[in-house]
Amino acid sequence: MPEELYNSHDYCTLAEELEKLKLENEELIADKIDLCKALEADYAISNRELLILQVEISRLNAELARLTAELSMQKSLVAAREQDLNELYVELAALKSEIVSKDKKVTDYEIELRQLHKYDKTCSTCRYLDENQNCVLGIRCVNYTLWQGRIL
Repeated sequence: MPEELYNSHDYCTLAEELEKLKLENEELIADKIDLCKALEADYAISNRELLILQVEISRLNAELARLTAELSMQKSLVAAREQDLNELYVELAALKSEIVSKDKKVTDYEIELRQLHKYDKTCSTCRYLDENQNCVLGIRCVNYTLWQGRIL
């Protein structure tokens, strides 16, 4: 070994430097421990936040599934109502056609009845109409009901 290592001045300098390094090492270890504790705390907080967010995501997924099912049900109800509405339109068209047909039959019957009895536009009972083309006897007239239907 070299002789300068055994020199007391060098030894003292090295011992002082060693003590400084030990103190610095202890500070670094303390900082490392503090940092690890802070990281563990952050991890715990992050893990807790993650769990909370996972619960929220699960809740939102359940809500989405419920709303999707409700939308599907509403769409099927709308489709059923549209089908009912289309059926009602078909039935309405048939009824309108039937009304037109019956109205034509009534008109034809009225014409035939007028020709058969040779009625003019006067009441067959009193033979006189007021200014509104109503029988002057009104409801007392035996032909009032027929006259209101304009059959006479």
